Amino acid sequence: YQRRVHGKQWYQRRVHGKQWYQRRVHGDSLTKEYLPIHGDAEFTRLSIEMILGKSHPVIAENRWGGVQCLSGTGALRVMFEFLSKNFPSSVVFVSNPTWGNHKKVIREAGLKQSSYRYYKASTLGLDFEGYCEDVANAPDGSIFLIHACAHNPTGVDPTEAQWRQLADIYKKKRHICFFDTAYQGYATGNLEQDAFSMRYFASQGVDMVISQSFAKNMGLYGERAGNAYVITQNRDSAHAAFTQLKGVIRPMYSNPPRHGAEIVKRILRDPAQFQAWLVELKGM
Repeated sequence: YQRRVHGKQWYQRRVHGKQWYQRRVHGDSLTKEYLPIHGDAEFTRLSIEMILGKSHPVIAENRWGGVQCLSGTGALRVMFEFLSKNFPSSVVFVSNPTWGNHKKVIREAGLKQSSYRYYKASTLGLDFEGYCEDVANAPDGSIFLIHACAHNPTGVDPTEAQWRQLADIYKKKRHICFFDTAYQGYATGNLEQDAFSMRYFASQGVDMVISQSFAKNMGLYGERAGNAYVITQNRDSAHAAFTQLKGVIRPMYSNPPRHGAEIVKRILRDPAQFQAWLVELKGM
């Protein structure tokens, strides 16, 4: 994705220009002290706003609980542990095919897993009919791991109309939709379009959780910058989920690293830096 012809990483000037030294923008704010268990709260807030949009009702009503994690894999591991503790008998359905590490992370959380039809080799496209049938036939309250955009490894995504149809089925079956968003901005070059599925499902009140990574869209592979979120129907449930997520993290790795989150939030909160990053992201 971000590799030149000779295998070297493509460096985004807006992102990597901040790594050569730590600017003292806020005096001595850049320290090596521990972050809290939940990580950098500003980083997590700015990141969920990037996914859902600042004006989304979930944001406005504080119906989300989020924690900083060790990039996408760390977010998946934390969230599946959370789901395992709360829904131990639920089956996790993954797309056929899916990213190779998904099944391993689910296994480590002790959850049973199965698959749903996704890719149709004969058309080199989405098996939408099979997908819908498998969602409808799964036991009520199952967990479905969904690629938010730029499906890995096929690159095939549902259309907006298909996402709307799927949301109706997921909601009717009371499934938990687990969106893994590792490529926001890469599928279409547009952050909003690539987040359509998550924004729409959240607006429809579908039960959902999200894992997020900045490894690809900001090229921060080694910084391990990511988040895990639970989207809820009320503020109290969001706070309860937040507390439980911290309970998962504490014995697992205690707290996340600082530097990657610092880079991300300085771009997301600065309009000029943010727009410059969007130009580079679209160019990739």
